[in-house]
Amino acid sequence: MKDIIELTKKEYERYMQQDDFIGEGSFGKVFKYNDELALKLWFNKFTSAYYEEVRGQIKNLLNNNFSNCKTPEIAVTVEGEIMGYLMNYCSGLILSKMPNSTLFKAIIKALKINVSNLKEISHKKFMICDIHPNNIMYNVSFYQNGFTFIDCDDWEYFPKTSYQKCLYNNIYWFNEMIFELFDIKNPYYLKAIIKNNYSLRDRLERIYEWESKESYEFIISLKNYLEEKNHTKIRTLGEFRNYMR
Repeated sequence: MKDIIELTKKEYERYMQQDDFIGEGSFGKVFKYNDELALKLWFNKFTSAYYEEVRGQIKNLLNNNFSNCKTPEIAVTVEGEIMGYLMNYCSGLILSKMPNSTLFKAIIKALKINVSNLKEISHKKFMICDIHPNNIMYNVSFYQNGFTFIDCDDWEYFPKTSYQKCLYNNIYWFNEMIFELFDIKNPYYLKAIIKNNYSLRDRLERIYEWESKESYEFIISLKNYLEEKNHTKIRTLGEFRNYMR
């Protein structure tokens, strides 16, 4: 397989005018290239300095494969400049569309698997950013295989940074994603809910101060607290969200 695929300016423009893209963000669009690959192309609207920074990141990622991550496989150039990449195609749905009927325990199983992925990424000295429920995908076997990280444009390589520092950064962004998935978007509101549980309040504070990596364990404890407080049993994502409102 080639390391670089060259598109003409007309081919690039033809892609960007298509309506059948499979994903779009603030930086570009994703298209299904074939049954095995997806094509990410960037919008041509940013400064040269910004493009150079992202191109450097993409070059670092090209020769690195991580479990449960769709990292760049082949650089895509337009008139000699990298303007995107090909990555392995990922079937499924983005996490933000996960239905309320999803079992709580299945989500926790997947999150535990992804923590192992974050350790692998951190050992290779990459820091992830821009991780949110629209940049993570899942399919029917997610509880066995974990969630899949996509859209790695904002990942950065820090060869001289310690594993521990990389891990804390990656866990921090992963925690943010977890809290958003479970509808915990306002820490002050959550503190009001758990105001009488000093153990949970202390653990929450440590998570937000980067002193703890236990967010999914915190979510389990929070679920148990909500069950006890409301004399109920929480089995699904939707039930958890309802008791958080």
